Amino acid sequence: MHISDISGDESAGRGSNSSGQVIQKMEQQVAQVEQIVPMVSPENSKKLQDYMMRLKSCKALMLEEQKLQIWKLSYRLWNACVDMANFMQAGQEYDEEHVKLRHLASDLLLVAGKIEEIPSSQLKTATFFHRTGVIWHKIRKFELAASCFEKATELVSKEEEENEEEKKFAFELAIARGRTAWEMKQKTLTCTLLWRAKGLLADVAERYRELAEQYLHYGKNMLAKSEEESGSQRDFIKFLNEAFEICSEALVKAIGKPEERVLLENLKLKTLRYLAAAHLQGNSFQSVLKCVTVLKEKSDHPTTPFLALKAYIGMGLPEEAEKELSVLLAHCAAPLEVCISAVEIFIQSGGGGLDAARNAFFRLLGRFPSSKELPLRVLDKILRNVSAEDRSYNAKVSLALQIACDEKVVRLLADSEENSTSESDRRCMYAILWNCGSEFFRAKLYEISIKLFEASMLYIPFDGENNVCRAKSLRVLCLCHLGLSQYDRADEYIREAEKLEPTIICAFLKFKICLQLKDEAAAIKQIDRMLRCTDFDAEYLTLASHEAIACKSIGVATGALSTLLKLYSSGKQISTKEVVVVRNIILLHLEEPRSLPEALKYLKYAQKRMTESGTEQFFGADVIAEKEINWFAGSSWNSGLKAGKSNNFDLAAEFFKCASEFYGAVEDSVENLKMLLKSLILSVASLLATSQNKDQSRLAEAIAHLEKSKKVQASLASEKDNTDESLKAYCTVLEFEIRGRMKDHKLQIQILNQFISLKGCKPEFLLKMGLHASEGGEHGTLEVASAALNACLNMVLSSPFPDYKMVSLVIRKLIGIADASGEEEECLRVYKQAYQIIIGLKSGEYPTEEAKWLASTAWNRAGVHVRFNRFHEAEKWMRTGLDLVKQVPSMHNRYGSSMADCLAKLTST
Repeated sequence: MHISDISGDESAGRGSNSSGQVIQKMEQQVAQVEQIVPMVSPENSKKLQDYMMRLKSCKALMLEEQKLQIWKLSYRLWNACVDMANFMQAGQEYDEEHVKLRHLASDLLLVAGKIEEIPSSQLKTATFFHRTGVIWHKIRKFELAASCFEKATELVSKEEEENEEEKKFAFELAIARGRTAWEMKQKTLTCTLLWRAKGLLADVAERYRELAEQYLHYGKNMLAKSEEESGSQRDFIKFLNEAFEICSEALVKAIGKPEERVLLENLKLKTLRYLAAAHLQGNSFQSVLKCVTVLKEKSDHPTTPFLALKAYIGMGLPEEAEKELSVLLAHCAAPLEVCISAVEIFIQSGGGGLDAARNAFFRLLGRFPSSKELPLRVLDKILRNVSAEDRSYNAKVSLALQIACDEKVVRLLADSEENSTSESDRRCMYAILWNCGSEFFRAKLYEISIKLFEASMLYIPFDGENNVCRAKSLRVLCLCHLGLSQYDRADEYIREAEKLEPTIICAFLKFKICLQLKDEAAAIKQIDRMLRCTDFDAEYLTLASHEAIACKSIGVATGALSTLLKLYSSGKQISTKEVVVVRNIILLHLEEPRSLPEALKYLKYAQKRMTESGTEQFFGADVIAEKEINWFAGSSWNSGLKAGKSNNFDLAAEFFKCASEFYGAVEDSVENLKMLLKSLILSVASLLATSQNKDQSRLAEAIAHLEKSKKVQASLASEKDNTDESLKAYCTVLEFEIRGRMKDHKLQIQILNQFISLKGCKPEFLLKMGLHASEGGEHGTLEVASAALNACLNMVLSSPFPDYKMVSLVIRKLIGIADASGEEEECLRVYKQAYQIIIGLKSGEYPTEEAKWLASTAWNRAGVHVRFNRFHEAEKWMRTGLDLVKQVPSMHNRYGSSMADCLAKLTST
């Protein structure tokens, strides 16, 4: 509404020229504002603000007439603002420029100051600031609002005598200022202002009610935030108590009209309910029950039994709480929200509270048969946070299933209404049951998860759009029965799921069932089915191999990985690297001793792919590649050793060949070169062990490997490594053997001569070479064998501690070679050499049996010559035999004299 113009004669007196000019310009600006209402620009308020500041500077020189003129301009500006407000639509917020004009109008009155001609001028100015502050508060400019209220308070406080109108204004100002202080978090100031307002009640019922409502508002506000702001319980109870006491005081004094007292009584009871809620928050249950007792006497509000049952639950009195729940449910005005909250409280209490919650739910379902919120909220409360660790999970799940499977609930939520709300509720019910079932599935409590998943399927419509969801549920049920080892039931579910949505997941689950039934042939068929699925993903083959390994079906696992390996050649994008698949296949084959040939097959495949694609492309780069290659090399090496131990030298040769290829692909470090050399040597040794039939291709391959080994030896020599002498020697032995099989005896002699000069040459190697050559039986080989054995004998005898067992073996072999060559003189020479070796040795140092054999065979050889009257040759052998007998005490004691007599008799003939 407009504020009436100020009455009185307009003064035309002269005043200060400057003030008059400013007032004149301001009047023009106000007139402009009046013309353009409601369209006001920031420029208008800015200009008026400038003029007002100029007026402030010359306030002391103003005449009374000019002050009165300023008052009139202020009222005109205020009325323009009122017109602007009248143009506003309902619910529209004030524009900030509009409020600025009101603030300017108030400031103009303050500049003009007190005028004697205007009654209560200070109160009018304060009223302008009060109303402006209220609007600033509405648009949440609290600092500006507080500034206006402070100015209004200063103006009112200057009045010496207060009439009723001024008291009413002071009360309203204190309330308004308190609201702003509250928003600015100035709690102490708020309390001070409310206390000031309390002193201005003056037995006016409306003021009592307004102040009580203000206290209640602040108490409710703090009660809502009490969980966030710890320690505020005393404060909000204090506010609520003040509201209650103010109402009680007004009712005791019987202030106001009957209808006003009714309003106060209702406010008092409302405050009491909030006070009970506040005590509940602080677990002061006895205080809650005291409030409830008063409330039951005065009113029949539905929240009263709700507050009571919460208190009884808190006190551990479930029977009393159930009585209050019955009262609440029987209350005709009890809203659904409050009833559901009560049921949720009993669910949360657990134990016997679940029975009460079940009974309450079905009572509410009968009372609110069309409420979809009821089953959804109750079921969500029951199953939320329920887990295997919860001791009461069985009871909670049982109650949830009773509700979810009830025909009325199913009919209510799973109806065929085609609207978004119904569909959303149905999906929500499905999600609650599904999520809980998933929780128990993860905990491996499959029996419970089956019940929850089956209940969730009640809320899936039987239409084409939901076939995917139904198939998903059937697949999960299949998994549950798999977990319970109920394979027939699992198969039933997956067959039904496949009818609805034939996917690779169905084929994979059938594969799992076949594995569990130990039907490996059927499992391999399912692998082929996976390949034909439209949504085929290579990752399922990897999963299939893992499942097969877990079930110890190594054949199925290798089959799955072999199928996966074939996909790489077709160019399909597969996340798993090819080398990883190959490695896993080899690992699986190596676990089975009979699968070494299959392991070799894939080692050769890896070697081939390495050659075709390049090391980096197949194995990876840098450290990763080195680790991978070392693994393949090490696996080949170990497999070769295993095959060699089982005398499968063909397989061993192939494994060592693979190992040499892999070791040759890595960095030329000393360790790798050594392993490469060893692999080549063992490969040659294995080839020789398999080529007893003198297969020329095998021998050629062995020579090729030896040539490689020589290059590796040269590389090791350049690295100044001195640990390979024995390997060099072994290579020489192998080459010696190869040349012998190729009947290149001259080269064998050369190799032997070179070998003797090597540091790594040992008698054992020479003995081996001699024994191998002696097996040929031909003249050339016997010559080679004799050379090798003689070299061995010389090396043994030249050592500080000769091994006479080896000496005896070489002597015997040399004698055999001489016999085979028909060279009797050479044979005699060996016997005499043996005598020279034995003479001077301690008894038993030379093997006694070998010495006896030498003596007896030498003597017996004389017998042949005696028979043919070759007495001269016979004498040589008899003397050699007798000399040897003398070195064997046991023989000499027994046969020495008779042998000497025979020799004497022969020589005398």
